[in-house]
Formats: sequence, structure tokens, C-alpha cells
Amino acid sequence: MGLPVIVLTSAGAALLAKTPIGASIPVTGWKIGNGALPAGTNLQNQTELVSPLAEAPIASVEPNENQCLITGQFVNTGMVAFNWEETGLFASDPDNGTILFAYGNSFGSGEAIPAGSSQLREIVFGAQLVFDVAPNITAVINQGLVFATLMQLNQRIPNSEKGEPNGVATLGADGKLSENQRPVYTGEDIPVSEEDDTDLKTALENKVSLGHGEPIDASTDLDALTELGVYTFVRTSIPMNAPPELTDGGKVYVVAANSGSALRQTIVSAYGIEYRRTQPDPVKPWLGWVKTAIASPLKEIDLPISVKVEGSDSKYCKDQFGRVSFNVYMTLGEALSDGSAIAVFPEGYRPSETQNFVMSGVFYELNTRFTGSFTVLNNGNLLLFESQDALPAGSIVFGSGSFLAAE
Repeated sequence: MGLPVIVLTSAGAALLAKTPIGASIPVTGWKIGNGALPAGTNLQNQTELVSPLAEAPIASVEPNENQCLITGQFVNTGMVAFNWEETGLFASDPDNGTILFAYGNSFGSGEAIPAGSSQLREIVFGAQLVFDVAPNITAVINQGLVFATLMQLNQRIPNSEKGEPNGVATLGADGKLSENQRPVYTGEDIPVSEEDDTDLKTALENKVSLGHGEPIDASTDLDALTELGVYTFVRTSIPMNAPPELTDGGKVYVVAANSGSALRQTIVSAYGIEYRRTQPDPVKPWLGWVKTAIASPLKEIDLPISVKVEGSDSKYCKDQFGRVSFNVYMTLGEALSDGSAIAVFPEGYRPSETQNFVMSGVFYELNTRFTGSFTVLNNGNLLLFESQDALPAGSIVFGSGSFLAAE
């Protein structure tokens, strides 16, 4: 079993024949599918995939005399399990528009690709095409769609910068940082006493934001952690049923999945490694942990606040998989009625349907705590609903959540 071997189609050969020597042939992209053809089928006559499932960007075009290596990159995010039976490379024909330039089929013995929710897979694939004369094949490569592989990253980092000050850390044979390259993680940025947990003023004076994570420890069973929120732990007290290879402190995000009563837990370690898992239904067990990677550091952006505030440290960001995460922490500068819009997410950072998240707050003058919810609408409005009729000026509001951005 494996990925299809790719050959030049008749349409691709015709495009080559009519292209003057030295003129460019622009390839435009890849498609993959699960349509298995009978063994012995002449693949050169194909003009389209039998059953296309997804498109993949051009990752690289590497000509070498009369050969050309063209690669693509595929990630199974958001896809169900399928057998990869066919692959098509498309090009731009000046007379016929977009054509199937090269095609491959596994004839029923394709690679089994798991669902993205159970195991994340990144596959770099391609075709080594051989021609009678040196071709001039070109492509517009959208670097925003292409993720660097571990080998590519390693090749681009000079050895002189590995394990050196202002350079990058190196991994040992076990895939982990050596002790002399690990930062000291003290847990000073989380509540460490009952006083910090119950007295928000003390926590703020100690630069602790309760909205950034409730403390948990080795006595906490993640299988039973179903209350929506953010939780923080240190590496000396990792909770039960965490990923077996997790050895560092970090945060646990418990959020509602896109539909029904499903839940999702995401762990982000202190070193930026991310693990995710889903519980499809409250009566069903959690699915296994899936380790994911971030192509580049997430850029936090100030959340556009639409109400008067005395101070705000509210941020949002989006990762390579389209998941938007936000954190609200603000002191109201005016009284707000229930259901007020407090911020607006810009286009590209909005959900396809309404999302709800837990919110908390405190009003010192009356020594009052309150709970409520954040609602994010598909037009980007972030609404505040609280357990009181209105929130007075001076109230501190905090909470967080994440959702998939609409395509």
C-alpha cells in the first residue's frame, strides 16, 4: 500500500508539445481523491479525478536538466478517514484552461489516511517527471499554505546557532531538551495559595490573572475535567491521564466542540508543544491525545474593544488550523446592560455559527463575584451576558475561549 505513482497525461503531453522551448508551463495545484480505477486502466487518458476529496498547494518546483520534481503538501485537518487512491497535478493551458497535467492511481491499494480528529497527518508528496528536453515549469507558491517540515527547518538553522545564546535549542536522542537548555519554570505566573485563589486583589498585585488559568495538580483527573475553562499546572505536578510523553508544565483548555455536547481538551506545554483530544458525548470516553505542531509562533492581537474601559489586556490569535483563541480581561469604564456587545472580531476571525463560553467577574465596591457567558456571533460581535441585570462601572470581567474560524 502507498501513494499513487504519477504519469504525464495526454493533455499534459499535448501542452508540452505546443509550448515553445524556453516558454513556461505554469502548474497550478494538486488534488487528491479516493477513486480507485481497475488495474490496467490507461491513466494517460484521465482528464479529472474519479472522486476528488481535497486540494493541496504546490510546495516546490525543482527542475534538473530534463527532469522536474514537483511536490505538494497535504494535512488531514477536518477530514474523515479515507483511502488515498488518486493524485492529480493541474496546469494552465492557454487554449483549454486548467487541465489535468499528470495523474496517478493506486488501483485499490492506496494509503489509508486516518480522520484528522483522531490522528493528525502531514504528508509531503510529489512527482519526478522526465521530459525529452529541459522544461520550464513554474508555479506560484503560496507560502501561507505550506508548512515547513522538520527536515527543512533543521537544514535552515546553522549549526553555530544550535544550543548557543540567542540561537535555538537542540533536542537529544529522546526528542527532548537537555537539562542545561531547559528554562527554569517556577509557576510564579499562577495562583499558588488559597489566598490568591479567593482574593482577586492580591492575585492582581502579584501579577496573577485568575482568568488565565485555575491551578490543577497531580490529583486532578483530566478524564473528569469537563467544566469549561482554562487550567494551569507545573511540571512537578502533572495531572492524571495527561499525554504520557508530557513532562512539562502548561495549560489545559476545556472548550465546547462545534456541535452537540462534545468537548475538546487542548494542552499547551510551557515549550509550545500542543496536544488535543475530544469527548464525542458525555457518556463516552475521551478519544486519544493527538500531538499537533505550530508552524510559527502565534501572534497575539489586541481585541478591538467597543465599550468604555478603564483598562484592558484582551487578546486574540489564530493558529495554522484556523482555530481562533481569545482571552478577555478588562475593567469596565461604564455600566453595561445584559447582552451588550463589548468587542468585535475582524473578518477572518469569526465563527460560522454562534459560540458560547464561560465568563467570570468581580465588583470590589460591593464585594460581589458574578458569572455569566461570552457569546460570539458569526458577524464578529462578542456579547456579554451576566447573572445580574447590569454590571456597574469598575467591574472586572475575564474569561477565554476558542473556536474554528469560518472558511
